Amino acid sequence: MGEHSAYYVPEDQESVIGKSDEIRMRFWDLGVFLDCMDEPIASRLAEARKTGVSLPEWKHDFGFGGMGIQESEVDLPVPELPYDAQCPHCGAEVFRDLADTWYGSEEIDESPDLAAAITCSSCQKQFSVDEMKCPEQGFAHARWYLWVSDIDPDDYDRSFKQTIEAIVGPCKEVFGWDT
Repeated sequence: MGEHSAYYVPEDQESVIGKSDEIRMRFWDLGVFLDCMDEPIASRLAEARKTGVSLPEWKHDFGFGGMGIQESEVDLPVPELPYDAQCPHCGAEVFRDLADTWYGSEEIDESPDLAAAITCSSCQKQFSVDEMKCPEQGFAHARWYLWVSDIDPDDYDRSFKQTIEAIVGPCKEVFGWDT
């Protein structure tokens, strides 16, 4: 079983790096409750309920599994595994080539080397991650992005991007599917 996710990658990465806590609080005020590595949102919501603090109102109408901020010291692929990756030269599917280049296999066990050239097994030409095509999902790489997991693409409120951009500025919107 798989799930669809949405990702928002700010165009100006420098404006968000190191500011995840401040940004998370700005989203909190809008009723957008984001997980972060250091503090799961569930504990913060439980504390608000326990103390009787009223929560800001959620202004969107869509279901999701979770949402949060990912920040890293190195660029990460967004989505982590672009299954629809295509060679920019011949259009062949290059997911296996990409996984072998980035991770040595399809197993994710370390940060990928996004600077490594990818060789298409169909046409044998090399290309960079920035040249790669992902026509269905889209693709980006970033040190900071906001993710929304387990969405229904038919139910997803696309205006949510405007809410995100009001806080972090213009973003690239990418959709992914993963198992």
